[in-house]
Amino acid sequence: MIIIDKGRKSIVFDAKSNPGVDCKVDHILVKANLMVKARKSNIQSSAYDRGKMEDPNFLNGFPAQTEYRLSTQLKDWQAIEKCLEEMWYDMEKV
Repeated sequence: MIIIDKGRKSIVFDAKSNPGVDCKVDHILVKANLMVKARKSNIQSSAYDRGKMEDPNFLNGFPAQTEYRLSTQLKDWQAIEKCLEEMWYDMEKV
């Protein structure tokens, strides 16, 4: 038995029941083929501002901003790595 709303009963076009493992349960596995239509969404699909890609000032400054952000992250990672190496060196002394 498939429980579905009356308004949507036409989307089920094939259903089969398969007996499962005998584990003293009254449930039966049901396989059904449904025909579901996708809805159109009014929500803007992109979270990115594509208008910036047309701005020449943004395009010229983008590589510099990216390089600055990556270099600061690299410096942070190098500092962490150096700190870890010092900690291991101190542990070896003990």
